[in-house]
Amino acid sequence: MPASKLLTEKLAPKLVVEEQVALLDQGKIPLPAAWASRALYLSEAGAQNWLNVVGESTYPLRDANYFNLRANRLEAIQEQRPMTFVSLGPGDGLHDVDLITSLQEFSTRAFEKGERKPTLKYIPVEISRVLLELTIRNVQAHVEVQVGVLCDFEDGQEFLANTLAQFAQPPILFSLLGGTVGNLDGGEDPFFAGFRGLMKAGDAFLLDLPLAGPGWSAAEEPRLRPAGYTNAFRRFLGATVAQQNPADTRDFQVRVEEVAAAFAERIQLSHRHDSQTGAEIITVKNRRSQRTVLTFRRYCWASMLRWLQDRGFTVAFAKCSISANQDKFGMGVVLLTIA
Repeated sequence: MPASKLLTEKLAPKLVVEEQVALLDQGKIPLPAAWASRALYLSEAGAQNWLNVVGESTYPLRDANYFNLRANRLEAIQEQRPMTFVSLGPGDGLHDVDLITSLQEFSTRAFEKGERKPTLKYIPVEISRVLLELTIRNVQAHVEVQVGVLCDFEDGQEFLANTLAQFAQPPILFSLLGGTVGNLDGGEDPFFAGFRGLMKAGDAFLLDLPLAGPGWSAAEEPRLRPAGYTNAFRRFLGATVAQQNPADTRDFQVRVEEVAAAFAERIQLSHRHDSQTGAEIITVKNRRSQRTVLTFRRYCWASMLRWLQDRGFTVAFAKCSISANQDKFGMGVVLLTIA
């Protein structure tokens, strides 16, 4: 068992809770130094800040058809017959409803042709209790949800593995959507090494990859300009900046608004290129403390696919929206399996 204590609360559905994450979400212990993007979603305020961001009409991933994401996701999973769908960081869970419905339809058709009886369990995995409970409310009319998991799927993979051994039935379809892979605090290597060890033959992993196309340039990257952040996004980032300055004991919301109002002075934006994955990496830092607040990675499609294969995955499906040399941005959908 991991050092974290497993707590099970008597709710319907049951919540399985990694104790450290619960304490962080409640603001009862200091943020770990390595936590940047993970800290953004903590507490009721953090969850609401995120919902405000994704609720804006200008937020691109609000539209399921953005960069052909919906069509490519559904094509990627059309041959999958999982018994359990494990969604990592589903947010409000609404994008998962479409996948759940399709997986059940695929299984029903297969059953009519003589395959096993269609059944699907859904296990959401979140770092925010507010978002976890919201996801459960949004999806439970569509699928069986026996358990939700409050844990950190970057550093808490052992906890997650133990939980899935108890509650999940193989084969498992994992998903990490919305470009979240590009925001991982610890980067790709430890995350994918962990899931490569967690997956078994028959399992699959569905990923959305944010992409930099052939026409991408730092000069035209909106995340490298303060003007590229809406007021809602500035407040979202401002909450972590305020948390990173514990000596300032003024009202928390006042400090958040202060960061949002003086965004260009309080936030530092930088860029570097990663030669291994081909990613263009934009780092958002707290200018005063020099602590990272958020990382954006926009991957090179071909380089990232090779990188995944070099880490022992089979790329069972890969399709992206980039089709021309002038394309600056795009999204790719990948389905990974293991031998």
